[in-house]
Amino acid sequence: MQLYRTMLFIPAQKDRWIAKAGGLGADSIILDLEDALPDDLKAPTRARIGAAIDAVAEAGVPCFVRTNAMATGMLFEDLDAVATPALTGVVLAKVETPEEVRIIDTFLSDLERRRGIPDRQISLVITAETARCIEHAYDVCAASPRVGTIMGGTARGGDINRAIGYVWTRDGIESLYLRSRVVVGARAAGIQYPISGIWTDIEDLDGLRAHALRNRQLGYRGEFVIHPSHVPIVNDVYTPSKEEIEYSRGVLEAMAAAERAGSAGVRFRGELIDYAHVRSARDTLALVDRVHTVQPQRRRL
Repeated sequence: MQLYRTMLFIPAQKDRWIAKAGGLGADSIILDLEDALPDDLKAPTRARIGAAIDAVAEAGVPCFVRTNAMATGMLFEDLDAVATPALTGVVLAKVETPEEVRIIDTFLSDLERRRGIPDRQISLVITAETARCIEHAYDVCAASPRVGTIMGGTARGGDINRAIGYVWTRDGIESLYLRSRVVVGARAAGIQYPISGIWTDIEDLDGLRAHALRNRQLGYRGEFVIHPSHVPIVNDVYTPSKEEIEYSRGVLEAMAAAERAGSAGVRFRGELIDYAHVRSARDTLALVDRVHTVQPQRRRL
């Protein structure tokens, strides 16, 4: 799956919000059929979700849908409703085991075949919302090639907060192990862009920036966001800075000069650098390229 710095939730029944999707600046949109939707609206919203997916896609923004968990008995109805050519992927709520992922993969493959959708076009985003999922993060991520990324979020009062029982703090030290474990599992399974989230205090933008910076330092490459005001801040945090870009280019130039002099190591800005630094510098510059290519041509509203 490609890089998404921001994946912005929109309740799937909010037609006016959906109509603005192309102008919100998010790298992708998640239409929410789960927690943001009252139970009595789930069936009627599911019945017309295809038009909402089309509207987001026509605005030039990749569209995902968060489905209800398998335990609710609504998951397969959700998947049947959302599997359309315009859908980029499905955000799976409360996945716990690799077996669940494989069952969902098979079900989606059948829908794709019958509807003329390219095989495995619909990607899966895992949300690590239970202790069992975090414990088996690698196995869940590796269960299907359809898995594009995993969200290792630790929102205040959220599902994982309740499942683990930690006391949430603004600095997040209590969830450091949990977030780190998800990143390691994702990377070990070959997932390049694990994502985090969610900052729920809409007005605390300084807290949001600090939260996103901590997650980026751990290895996350984007976040779930719940309000449009959070989009530009999170996009900025997950975009390599001018200083990072200049440093990476400098590393490549310094090593090129060293190689011409017959050396595989050189001092650069007081550091001894070698080919490991070259690989890291190239990764940073490749991330910059990814950021530029992910920007959709949005219809301004």
